Amino acid sequence: MKKNFIARTMALLQAIQGSAFLASKWTQRGFTAFVLMTLTFLVARGAHAITAPAAGSLFYDAYDIVINSMLKGAVGFVAAILIFALSIGLFLMQKVIPGIVGIVCAAILIKADTIVTSLGAVF
Repeated sequence: MKKNFIARTMALLQAIQGSAFLASKWTQRGFTAFVLMTLTFLVARGAHAITAPAAGSLFYDAYDIVINSMLKGAVGFVAAILIFALSIGLFLMQKVIPGIVGIVCAAILIKADTIVTSLGAVF
């Protein structure tokens, strides 16, 4: 039984190698991405989240300056508006992909405080 399984597996691998299944560069990349995505989902554990540090805790000052004062403050808002305006300009020049990337970046910048707390122990 085990010998038969190994022989079938080897025959399948030779058929895949001999055929045009992975002949294209894009097919190889897509297949590799699919395999990596499947392995990621199989290995992934539960999501973790952190709470924003309380006043007086370790690194509260750094969190307060970077997140509360800059990203949630005027600096982050103005940067997000400028990136959004730049993206609209890219759309007008018919550069769709950079325009979409710019809009996504502006949305990420506006919601940076939520993203920081939701990433948690992932990174």
